[in-house]
Amino acid sequence: MKIGLHFYNAIEVIFFRWLFSVGLVLFLFQSGFTQSDCILKKDQDSVLVYTCHQPESKIKSIKASLTVRASLSELTARVMDVKSYTTWQYRIIKSEVLKNINERELIFHSEVSAPWPVSNRDMVAHLTVEQDKSTKAVTITIEGVPDFIPPVNKDVVRVQQSLGRWVVTPLQNGVLKVEYTFVIDPGGSIPSWLVNMAAAEGPSYTFRQFREIMHMNATRKKAAFIVD
Repeated sequence: MKIGLHFYNAIEVIFFRWLFSVGLVLFLFQSGFTQSDCILKKDQDSVLVYTCHQPESKIKSIKASLTVRASLSELTARVMDVKSYTTWQYRIIKSEVLKNINERELIFHSEVSAPWPVSNRDMVAHLTVEQDKSTKAVTITIEGVPDFIPPVNKDVVRVQQSLGRWVVTPLQNGVLKVEYTFVIDPGGSIPSWLVNMAAAEGPSYTFRQFREIMHMNATRKKAAFIVD
């Protein structure tokens, strides 16, 4: 019996690592990204992942922080390159653009491979990009629009509410500071301690992969509407 429980807990931990890594946010309260009492949980290759206590919830919010050597236009183009998500986001197996609204907005669909016996999850999201004219900081928001298309596969569970946010600030000498903030409540009967335990690994993997890809590419696409 104990072996079975440990097995299912391990599966759930893997699944929740993916949820955190792609920023699937189920709103717990109206304060959204408000955080307090943040604790550093993982520091690997200078990718910092914090868990932050939320006074109105047992589920902790997450903040990831790192630096990337790239231009603002290059980083923005990479995040908007939805097809590339399979190369750097944790356990993503499919990702495609459904609609290009304009140069700053698109709607995409992605699917994660969840370990058996958990069903795969998919997400339909609206990605928007904004840039502050004075500071040049770029904010990328990815918000779920689950009803944009009907379920693709009856065996895949659609995530109903999601939100993720990148805030990218230029520093000196071609270095960018990236902060990614989100919270999650997976719902159901999963205990909060299990969700919190899984929180740090997914974002750490995802952002280390993202930074490596950005640093490896000698020729990178640029988002023409972003001012470097």
